Amino acid sequence: MSMFAHRHYEAVAEIIADVSESVSVGEIGKDEAGEIIIRSLELLFEEDNPKFNLQRFRNACGKVRK
Repeated sequence: MSMFAHRHYEAVAEIIADVSESVSVGEIGKDEAGEIIIRSLELLFEEDNPKFNLQRFRNACGKVRK
């Protein structure tokens, strides 16, 4: 059984779409886009789960970017 519900997919897709649009119209650069996506996901996850471990998530994101 999936851990994610339809609302999760919609929220992530909305974050990505908003940032992609900002990149395509030149409001932000590609490097900044990644940081905005990560910060937006952090806020979403913190709101959804009070036990969300922000530092663990940031560390994991840092490993992905290397």
